[in-house]
Amino acid sequence: MHTVVNPSKSSRRRLDVAWTDVSWDLSLLRLRKSSLMFWNIARSPVGTRLDVLPAVSCRRLSHFAFLPMMKQSLNHSRRARGFTLIEMLVVIAIIAILAGILLPAIGRVKAQAKVKLAKAEMNMIASAIKDYEAAYDRYSASKNAEGAGNPDFTFGTGTPRFASLPQVRNGGAYEADNSEVIEILLDVDRNGGPNQDHKRNPKKTTFLNAKPAIGTGPGVSSADWVFRDAWGNPYIITIDLNDDNKCVDALYSKVSDGAPVGLSRKTAADPWELNAPVMVWSFGPDGQADPNAPANQGVNKDNILGWSAR
Repeated sequence: MHTVVNPSKSSRRRLDVAWTDVSWDLSLLRLRKSSLMFWNIARSPVGTRLDVLPAVSCRRLSHFAFLPMMKQSLNHSRRARGFTLIEMLVVIAIIAILAGILLPAIGRVKAQAKVKLAKAEMNMIASAIKDYEAAYDRYSASKNAEGAGNPDFTFGTGTPRFASLPQVRNGGAYEADNSEVIEILLDVDRNGGPNQDHKRNPKKTTFLNAKPAIGTGPGVSSADWVFRDAWGNPYIITIDLNDDNKCVDALYSKVSDGAPVGLSRKTAADPWELNAPVMVWSFGPDGQADPNAPANQGVNKDNILGWSAR
């Protein structure tokens, strides 16, 4: 048994082969100069005739020696045509594990992006209201809202279209959502609206550059002019209508503890208030708010506040 090495491959393999002893009769061969390598004439006496040389033994390679290797190569080719069931199950298991790791992380990133968008939109609303006040020396509210201010007015969810949401109401005879403010800031001249005939925005100035909504989704809908947050709920807006540079919100004025979110009050009997002319906030991901809980706990914990770093 001998070993044959294929020198043409960069990565060499050793093959076990079998040799069979045979002999050739030199008298039956026509010799060529290039064929002398097949005979061992080094030990023949000088002058010996080539045609009378004894038969020279040599070895030929038996093709049966390659049968195991050929069978192994065929088996390898057969396996290369596809995956086995076990291999497929292993791949599926790996994909499932990676999905379990990545999906929660992707969800967190999306949730953080929505919070950042809500913060940016609330700051935009507050800035637009202040710009309107600087231009007209009054705030963007209808005559009805100005008369119902007690002392300030919250544009909350006390309208029929938001009956399914937590009710943020002023408690008076007149309730409105933020569409009233948005129509004035965008100079929407709607029949029966707060800015009909541009009476609340006679300069016809657009103070708010808001993203249009698809239907009643996030953004400002042209169907009802409500500005909705990334979760599809209306932004809650409270405006200082008595010009004391303080805002008393319809919900946050009643919480059990407003100090953690930057609110203050003179005595325990007084409502919580913000030292600013405008308050804008959102129900956040859960769409809930509780006036009886602390401002930073329970369902209020994920509320997005335009005046706070939370």
